[in-house]
Amino acid sequence: MNTLKTIWLYLWHIRIFNFMFVGGLSFILGLGIYYPLTLVIQSKVTILNQVFYLPAMLISNPIVAVFSYYANKHWTYGDCKVKSLSLARYELMGMTTIFLDMFVLFLVVHFGHIYYLLGMILTAFAMFLLRYTISNRWIWKTNEA
Repeated sequence: MNTLKTIWLYLWHIRIFNFMFVGGLSFILGLGIYYPLTLVIQSKVTILNQVFYLPAMLISNPIVAVFSYYANKHWTYGDCKVKSLSLARYELMGMTTIFLDMFVLFLVVHFGHIYYLLGMILTAFAMFLLRYTISNRWIWKTNEA
């Protein structure tokens, strides 16, 4: 039991694991916002007789980005000197990478014939390292990759 506690405490202090944990919480929150939005939007917006699931991302992602920013600010990057523009940079990263998210999700769903909620999970994994690198190098400037 003591060994598990030691391993847990060690992993707790590794920034990438904290970033993944915050990302997991953010993903759950995002899915909680995204899925109901797709149910509302699907009755209103269809393209080629298919549910248009992408507009819901444009609504849910900025909301989740605010939660993610504050969670990462206090938890993942709590030891970093907070920059006055870090929230603006985080939102800019989120709004920029959302188009990549949408493109990857479209490819996975349209060409991979994968259900869009499963596609969201695959997209989140695909975008993880990009967002982590941007966070470390530009938002918080930790000099870690």
